[in-house]
Amino acid sequence: MLLPSHDAPFPQTLAALLGSRNPTDRLCGLEAWANVSAHEGGLAFFIRWRPFLDELVSLAASTQNEVCKGASACWASVLKQHPLPPTAAGAAPAAVVAVSAGAAGSEALELWLVAEQRILPLALNNLTGKPFPDVRVQTWRLLAALVGSQTCARIIVPSQEVRDILFDFTSEEASEARIAKHEFVVAMGSLPWLEAFLGEEATAIITEYMRQGPHWTPRVAAVGVGDQSST
Repeated sequence: MLLPSHDAPFPQTLAALLGSRNPTDRLCGLEAWANVSAHEGGLAFFIRWRPFLDELVSLAASTQNEVCKGASACWASVLKQHPLPPTAAGAAPAAVVAVSAGAAGSEALELWLVAEQRILPLALNNLTGKPFPDVRVQTWRLLAALVGSQTCARIIVPSQEVRDILFDFTSEEASEARIAKHEFVVAMGSLPWLEAFLGEEATAIITEYMRQGPHWTPRVAAVGVGDQSST
């Protein structure tokens, strides 16, 4: 009843909220989209509405920090509610085939294609370009959600920029940012091929980091770990 077409009052209201210059309007629109997209029908409706989707993607790189944080949090929430099936977690070509064929249940695959191709680059840019504690919280949590895709994980883990920040145990001073960074480390640490990308020494530090918790700092700073790890 709420989503019969893109011209209906409810979706048009959400589109107007996202297109507003008022951060509060944009945050309301983002939250409503995330709530509706918890359901497969709502996800399918919005993920296939191109102008709306383009706006959703752009807000993840908004120059308004509150909007950037809200968009990152909402994307992370929706991705966690629609995880990739194990058989598709590292199979982008299969996802493309399913999407192009309009296969039933392909909404999650379409969502993850957008995440892999468009949201991941923005999240990585935010990690290096927005070093604000409150933004970092949502950026780390979005990256933790994104490693649910092997396609994303194989870009995130070998990234020199990510490794530099990951092994800098002073990169996050605020407690909530440290906790969010640790959430990412735990998500990354579950990858079975982690050592192949990071090397034995760096993987051992990550394993200990996972065990010790978000406020742990190694006795000897891991200087140069990123440079010494495998590529």
